[in-house]
Amino acid sequence: MTGSSSGAGDCEPEPPPLRVQGPADLVELVPYLVGFHPSDSVVVVAFDPLAQRVGLVLRADRADLRSEPELRDRLANHVARTGAWELVVVVVASGDDAMPLAGAALPDVDLVTGITEAVTREGLSVADALYVGSGRWWSYRCRGEGCCPLDGRPVRGPASRVAAEATYAGLVALPDRAALAAGLDPLGREEQDRFGVAVERAAVERARHRGLRERGQWREAARGRVQRALDRLDGSGPVPWLPDRAAGRLVVALGDVAIRDDAWLWMEQASSRWMPALELWRQLARRAPAPYRVPPLFLASWAAWRSGSGALARLAVERALEIDPDYGAAGLLEQAIAQGMDPRTAPPLVPPAAVAAAGCPERPGAAGHVRDRRGRAGQ
Repeated sequence: MTGSSSGAGDCEPEPPPLRVQGPADLVELVPYLVGFHPSDSVVVVAFDPLAQRVGLVLRADRADLRSEPELRDRLANHVARTGAWELVVVVVASGDDAMPLAGAALPDVDLVTGITEAVTREGLSVADALYVGSGRWWSYRCRGEGCCPLDGRPVRGPASRVAAEATYAGLVALPDRAALAAGLDPLGREEQDRFGVAVERAAVERARHRGLRERGQWREAARGRVQRALDRLDGSGPVPWLPDRAAGRLVVALGDVAIRDDAWLWMEQASSRWMPALELWRQLARRAPAPYRVPPLFLASWAAWRSGSGALARLAVERALEIDPDYGAAGLLEQAIAQGMDPRTAPPLVPPAAVAAAGCPERPGAAGHVRDRRGRAGQ
């Protein structure tokens, strides 16, 4: 099986696909698919056998799935809606009791059985179910010496082929979910205060352009600055830390919906743009004062979602909506994530001008024409 992401455009070459040649490879790949090393979790990896690729990846706490059986049905329904045919269930344990007793049944057999039954009701099949603990893995389908060793098989380390290919493809496996969330945390107070001055100056610069013509001049200049910043994201190295004045102008520019939509659409031109764009948006979101943090948080969430980093996408969009619950684009993306929409099969964004030129009605999902969670037109 092969796990890969298909881009919305074909302007630039796709990165090489990740090769998943068996359960050992999949166990190693799970932290990269999730974005961090899960613990006390159940990870469901859906596959599309025809396309031979990894589809939706879902993670849930073991404790929640044990105590709330209805979550198993919701999980199975999410996978079914993506069009996947089969999946693999991976139970990840941690702590002193993670190592199963030799010859005893694996932990959480009832939980795996319940998930399998829920999946079967949706017309899907479970290709395998794996248990990972104490640096080793086992299959629930295979417990004999002729199939799998009773003491399991070792999980290969970060120097393995799978880890190297995942890293080359731009995937990251952070230590835990807290480390993933920390990548969106605002910077220290001193840095925020200093950058706040740059943002205020950029906001004053924008406010000086009061007339219709002057506002148009400001927008064109700001659009050019954002475009130049995006053009520098060639993926050849880390995204540079921008000077305060340049970053402050970008943050204020993204508050203009038309400019934000330009940046949003730019990411859709090729999948190779998602990861470097994500780093730029994350940098701006961490530096910006709260009111200005929402657009880069939304754009970071979109880039993460498109690139398959569902956990990071959810964290970023939730933070955006905590600051501004009425930010329509974030509300739209939150719905897509909650409904388990596969980012690879989501239709590409269409610029509003192209929609109007074709004489088509506005549709939810077209950039600039989105609706918030109450159905109202929003940003």
